[in-house]
Amino acid sequence: AGQVACIAFNAANEIAVQAFLERKIGFLDIVGHVSRILGTAEGRKIECLEDVIGFDQTVRELTKDFY
Repeated sequence: AGQVACIAFNAANEIAVQAFLERKIGFLDIVGHVSRILGTAEGRKIECLEDVIGFDQTVRELTKDFY
């Protein structure tokens, strides 16, 4: 999935780790939450910096919805 998957992975991982540190989820739950979010990367195109920032924010909001 290329660059888009990297953006989704990074954003989801940061939010999931924060949820773990806040004791909202268990350590082993991080992988499951990040894996579900990676599906949002399919079919997305990144053509400019604004696309990167926008997709990053979208992924962060979707990840927060799990908690």
